[in-house]
Amino acid sequence: QGPVGENAGVHGPPEDRKEKVPSPHLSQMVILTDSGTLYGLAQRVVATESVFLAEQFESLQSHLDTMMPAAKKPFLQQFYSQTVSTASELRKPIYWIVAAKAIDYEQMLLMMAGVKWDIKEIMSQHNVYVDVLLKEFEQFNKRIGDVSRHVRIPLPVSNVLWEHCIRLANRTLVE
Repeated sequence: QGPVGENAGVHGPPEDRKEKVPSPHLSQMVILTDSGTLYGLAQRVVATESVFLAEQFESLQSHLDTMMPAAKKPFLQQFYSQTVSTASELRKPIYWIVAAKAIDYEQMLLMMAGVKWDIKEIMSQHNVYVDVLLKEFEQFNKRIGDVSRHVRIPLPVSNVLWEHCIRLANRTLVE
């Protein structure tokens, strides 16, 4: 007698266990924890930007709309509103970790904590933490350039990375 209840389908014939869409898995060759590769930036770009076939779909929308039977147009509209239009929103969470780990915001915060904020002694130069932050930004820019020699970094990706860096630096400065 076979399994009953929840486990009934687990041990059935292989064709019954196959998923229509296999679960995703990350190749063991992809290392997302290495600062030397900007936390897998090249792999993130390849994976994420392949989703941006959505931009191609947007350019085809009017053509597809004219060819689609009237009864199927609501499905096409739903596809565009729920899938295509939201694809660009994937960039922010995917690239955030790169910007968050590539620059040592904690070091900047510690350096700022050591500054004497005496209003009576206004310095003619900025504090050292500013130089450190600028150097971090320069190194980050160089590392993006290194990655872009292997994989083209699209302008929207570069913009998202820098937007995250600026927001994180601003948050650190305000903290």
